[in-house]
Amino acid sequence: KNIFNIQFTIFINQSIEVLLISHKYEVFENDTLPITMSFINYLSDIEQSVKVELFGLYIENIVENVDIAANTISSKTFYVQVNNTIHTNSIIININVSRAGESIYFSEKEISVIQPIEIKNISFPSSVYQGQRAFLIIKIINYREVPLNFTLYINNIPFPTNLDQIGYGENEIIVDFTPSINPFDFETKEYVISIKDDSGKVLIIETFQTEIRLSSFRISLLIIFVKLKTNNELKSNKINKIDFLFKFIIIALFF
Repeated sequence: KNIFNIQFTIFINQSIEVLLISHKYEVFENDTLPITMSFINYLSDIEQSVKVELFGLYIENIVENVDIAANTISSKTFYVQVNNTIHTNSIIININVSRAGESIYFSEKEISVIQPIEIKNISFPSSVYQGQRAFLIIKIINYREVPLNFTLYINNIPFPTNLDQIGYGENEIIVDFTPSINPFDFETKEYVISIKDDSGKVLIIETFQTEIRLSSFRISLLIIFVKLKTNNELKSNKINKIDFLFKFIIIALFF
């Protein structure tokens, strides 16, 4: 009588598996990050359920049950809400999938936190003449796909601009203002430029200095005035003309 002793190994696989996890690798503060997960149920006649947990710092944790029909692939998208204030350049989202209290999948996803806008260039004059208009030009990129409401401030004073909103993509913000009309103002002025969103959050802040110069027209008037005043040989009937010119020059200097 022949007796056979055969040994072999049987691998027991999970009857349910996480096939795919897809998501963006960049997120804004106060944004929503979609994470899509695909599951496969290998059992041909039994529906199965898993518990999905997404948790970590700077996000609202999610715990949900997902049912997967027999012998099917099922996908579900989870919308992770990101906090509006994050103190790091990236966040970690932990993903745990369990069945009957036993973990069948765990991973950590590192997501970069980026600013919603980027400043490409800021143009501001280093010097202007008294009474001359100055133009602040800001080239800015909005990475959000929705327009951004904003207010521009110069030294904490709101100023109108050519744009009501910062649209998706590249924008050019232009501010037209006159730094000084004071004829005795020859100082170097400092301007703090800031842009805030609807919530009052500062999106950008920059500081510039501008030298206020006396215009050539006003310099000419001052020279004329000095020459007339220092001419001691003027006849008395011309004094009234000098006073008239003096008043004219003063008015021109101020306006």
